[in-house]
Amino acid sequence: MNPPRNVPLVAVYRGELIETVHHGSIAVVESTGRVLLAAGDVGQMVYLRSGAKPFQLLPLIETGAADRFAFPDQELAVMAGSHGGEPEHTKVVASILRRAGLAETDLRCGTHRPFHRDTAEGNIRAGRVPTLLQNNCSGKHAGMLALARHLDAGLETYTEPDHPVQRLCLEAVARCCDHPAEAISTGLDGCSVPTFALPLWKAALGYARLAEPGAAHPPIPALGRIAAAMRSHPLMVAGTGRLGTDLMRELGSQILVKVGADGFIAAGFHRDRRGIGLAVKMAAGEGGPIRAAALLEAVGRAGEFPANILESVRRRQVGPVRTLRGAEAGRVVPVFRLESP
Repeated sequence: MNPPRNVPLVAVYRGELIETVHHGSIAVVESTGRVLLAAGDVGQMVYLRSGAKPFQLLPLIETGAADRFAFPDQELAVMAGSHGGEPEHTKVVASILRRAGLAETDLRCGTHRPFHRDTAEGNIRAGRVPTLLQNNCSGKHAGMLALARHLDAGLETYTEPDHPVQRLCLEAVARCCDHPAEAISTGLDGCSVPTFALPLWKAALGYARLAEPGAAHPPIPALGRIAAAMRSHPLMVAGTGRLGTDLMRELGSQILVKVGADGFIAAGFHRDRRGIGLAVKMAAGEGGPIRAAALLEAVGRAGEFPANILESVRRRQVGPVRTLRGAEAGRVVPVFRLESP
């Protein structure tokens, strides 16, 4: 297999010299499937990781499970999100489990240090170990368990690739991204459920259709419900101080943003009344200010958003390179061009 033809996306300066260069690729796609703009190799196969969560939520709605258990939008949003483990998040995930007659111990997502620093440090001070509810994927897993209960399928095996829940998730990703299910490569995600790989531009197409569900053939109306939940509850999609929540709060209903592990991030928005999807893959899996710089620059070039708002988010999410004492030592600079393919 030939390696992806990635290009420099972000340079980090220390003083006046470039210290590091970070490569990757970006795809900007219209909801019709037309690639509008590109940088690097938009045909490379990439794992969506948690970027698939809005699509993995689709079967819960389409089977009637979401209505059966009366999940409100706030709970749907955390199922589509990668939360920080804050008390607000764990309370909502616990509510999902209660509505479906489930327990925290039914979750098979594993545990990790909460993304939210204050919550993580609170655990340390109190001598507590991280809980299953604090896992950033616990919302997704709670939704999958609820779907398994609705389907009367096994609760203990809901993470297995051949489980009815996971088969429905694969089919949902295939429909949303307009890619044959049999051509989607699968791997094991960090939270133990299957994760899906498909061309980068197809991932962007999925987010274009999340922004404009009626553009799919046939339309996928349940995507509109998921998008509305994410727009209404951006804190549930990521968390305090995190890029997705920050950008969605600043731009309101104009944009949807979802991160995935190891350098993936995607956004959906409208331009000229059409849904636009944008997907970024950092080649070495960079997150933090590097990935944020690439996404914000691409959103600014591909969308029609107030420059002052994007700059405000950039200052918070990217900012300058600083010393441990807070002095400015360098800067993070996008260096790519988005061009018509």
